[in-house]
Parts: sequence; C-alpha cells; structure tokens
Amino acid sequence: MRIKLILPNARGKDETLSDFTYSLKLLTPKTMSGGKNIMAFMPLALPTLAALTPRDVDVSIVDENVEAIDFDDPVDLVGISFVSYMARRAYQIADRFRELGVHVVLGGVHVSLFPDEALLHADTVVVGEAETLWPRFLDDLARGRAARLYRCEVKPDLQTRVVPRWDLVKNRYYLTQLVQTTRGCPFDCDFCMIRSIYGSPRSKPVDDVLAEIEEVARLKRVPGPLKIMFADDNIVANAAYAKDLFARLIPLGIRWSSQASITIAGDDELLELARRSGCDSLLIGFESLSQQNLDSVRKGQNQVTHFGRAIDRIHAAGINIYGFFIFGFDHDGPSVFRDTTDFIQQTGIEFPLFNLLAPLPGTRIHRRLEQEGRLFPLGWDDLNGYSVCFRPQQMSAEELLEGFHWSITRCYSGDAILERLARAHESGALAGDGGHLLRLGLSALLLLNALRQDASTRRFILHMLREMWLRRDAKVNAMLMFLDRFDFARRLEQRRARR
Repeated sequence: MRIKLILPNARGKDETLSDFTYSLKLLTPKTMSGGKNIMAFMPLALPTLAALTPRDVDVSIVDENVEAIDFDDPVDLVGISFVSYMARRAYQIADRFRELGVHVVLGGVHVSLFPDEALLHADTVVVGEAETLWPRFLDDLARGRAARLYRCEVKPDLQTRVVPRWDLVKNRYYLTQLVQTTRGCPFDCDFCMIRSIYGSPRSKPVDDVLAEIEEVARLKRVPGPLKIMFADDNIVANAAYAKDLFARLIPLGIRWSSQASITIAGDDELLELARRSGCDSLLIGFESLSQQNLDSVRKGQNQVTHFGRAIDRIHAAGINIYGFFIFGFDHDGPSVFRDTTDFIQQTGIEFPLFNLLAPLPGTRIHRRLEQEGRLFPLGWDDLNGYSVCFRPQQMSAEELLEGFHWSITRCYSGDAILERLARAHESGALAGDGGHLLRLGLSALLLLNALRQDASTRRFILHMLREMWLRRDAKVNAMLMFLDRFDFARRLEQRRARR
C-alpha cells in the first residue's frame, strides 16, 4: 500500500502575524515550486500519523506550502488533516484525488467539528484523536472493509510511545520542530475549542518526551542550542508534571517555547525550573484588559489587576512573552485599541499577538452569537482571526477592523519595538542564547538583505544588528522575530495607505 499524507496550502485571503514571511525568506531555501513557505513548523498531525503507520507501508508526507501536489503519483490512500481556514483547499484536493479513484480519508480539528460536511468530500472521515483510530482504519482498509466514519470514543491516554516521523518531513523549509508533552487544558473558555475537542489535560511519560527531543536533535542544522517548540495547549496545565519535565530538561541545554497560562507566574518553583530548563519564551493568553470581558467568557483565572506583576516576574526569569490579545468582546469600545497598546508598551511585552474574535464553530461564543443573529455569512477561510465575522456590540465592524490594524502597526513600528527592546534588556528578558557563530552568520544574511530593502527597513535592520553586537548575550532569535514583525507591520501600513 502507498499512502500520501497531505497538509493543504495555509495561505489565506489575509496575511497574518502567524505567517513568518521575513524569517523564512532569510533562513530557508525557496520552496520546490519557487516560492517561500509561510509556516514556521510542520504541524504534528501528519508526522504522528506516519509514525502510527506500519513500517512495511510506503508512506510520504507532502506539505503543499513547500511543494506542489503530484496528482499523477500512483497512491492507494490520501490522508488530509486540516483546520477550518484550510477547509476550502483541503476539499479541492480531496475531490481531485477521488475523481482519480484514490481512497481519501479526512481528519483534524475541522473534520471533527463537521464530519457530515467532510463526508461529502471523503471516502472515510476520522473524528477525534487518531492514536487508536488510525491503525484500526488501515487494517480495515487492507481487508476491504473500511468504514465511512471512525469516531474516537475514548481519548488516548498518551502512555504509548509514538515518535513522529520527522525523517519524512522536508525540515529545511521550517524554523523549528514541534514536540508535545501535554494535550488538553484545565480551563474551558467560551471562545476556545481545546477543552471540547481534547478534554482535560493528559501528559506523555517524560521519558517519551525526551525520546522525541532526541529524534528532533538529529535534524538540527544551525549552531547554538537546540530550539524546541512544545506544541502544548498549556504546558503548565499539570504543575507537578511540568516541574518534573522541566527538571529533566535542564541537563539537555536546549532552548524552548510553549503556550502557558499566566498562572505560571504565581508558582516560584515552577517559574525557576522553567528558567533553568531553557525556557526562551512563553505564549500567554491575556485576551483582554477588561475583567468584565474575561469573566463573561469564563476566563476568570486571568485577573487583570495581577497582569503587571506577573509580566515582571516572567521577565525577571529571563523569559520573553508572546502576549495574545483579542479584540471584539462585548465590552470592547473604540478605546480598547489605545488602552491595549499603551499597556503593552508600559509593561514591555515583547511580542504582542492580536486577533479579532473568531467565533469558531463548536464554541459557546459561536452558539451565542448565532442565537443573537450577529454572525456574518462568511466562509471557512474567514476564521483566521483577521476577518470581522460578526456584528460587534459597541462599535461598527469597520471600526473594529481599523482599530485592529492600527494596533498592529503601532506596536510593531520601529520606535515602539525599540522602546520595548530597551525595557526587555533592563529586565534581563533578552539575555540567554548569544552564540558567536550564529550571530556572525545571521549578521551576514541581514546585511545582504538590508541592501535590497527600502530606507526605513534598512535602518531598522541596522538597529537590530547593533543590538546583537553591543549586547553579546542578546537572544539572536528575538532580534530576528522583531524584524519579522516589523516587516509585517510595514507591509500592512502600506496596504492601509493604498485603500
């Protein structure tokens, strides 16, 4: 049997801060179709499915973001995993292969929410997590009795070791690889589907996590510490487990990032272990500076009055913050944009990430807005956090979109970045991974790139180079991320000016 696993093209109708256009252009080769990838990493689903496939089966992984799909390649089975904003392209791919007589199986978050829709484009649909379902489906297919629908009734306990097949991925096109330690979240926010899909937290044995890191380490291609992105919904969901994990990471000398709840700032031991284990940055969902908003969407574990102190504590541990903020909650008026960006500048959150409230199907907020008749009739590719998908309560849709764009361009202007950069150096949050060879190589690339840029971008690149060489222990990766965000904001400002 020959199996082709496919990740559909992730390019939507909008560019987003999740598209790593500048970094990937600078550090990775052109894709096999002559363009540039926009995804910093390959999601875990396909390498995991490949690892669950018997070794005597011929399996390949195709990321349409880096290579064209060969529809003439003779295969017996095509598997496609995707999220909602990829759905339109995923269905096009599925329909094409089915026309060619290939058995198509669809899975992933979107399919799990809308299996009836997916069945219109598939021979088989897998609902839920695949660890127990995929081997059963492959056995049924081989016996000629594959069902139309497989549903995960009992969530996998994650105690069986499954090391993703990164050897099947074209890793040179990505900035990092993913490792997951914990799946699920203890919180149940109205705008998030994690709890409804994955349930309460379940964790892998730490030995299995270390085995995955060892596999990723074999693929390392740049000097300096190994950098890992833990693909956890909340890496500190189980504090006792996280402490054990972090303690076991200390001897490895890696640098890592992950999503975490702000509650990490309230546990001295946990925060210190995170620091010692090589935590480079944390992705934290602040969501809103209005306690009314947070309470109304069941995110009361976030207390706005504690935000400033928590940020200071995380920075003091040498950890950068990617702060998520959502615009469009019912208590957001036109002042929310200025209030939020002022707060970011005052607290020095290095990398604010803004999204418009996206009422994702399967969430309570989607059901409420639907009942209130406030949802706009948009397509799946509008659910990317960059489109206004509903009628806001205290401003117009146009005001919401304009304020959203203004917030990005304000916080990622050159002056705003340099202001936060100075605060980060004062707190020690940018010290940690200065490597001489890495700095030299990146400096050469940046200087060459600067020659091809406009004057404002060239000046900002030179600012970043100056920071890297004046502060020898500065996080090189952070300097590159500032450049990536500056580049995005500059292009967004140019598009706004043309409208």
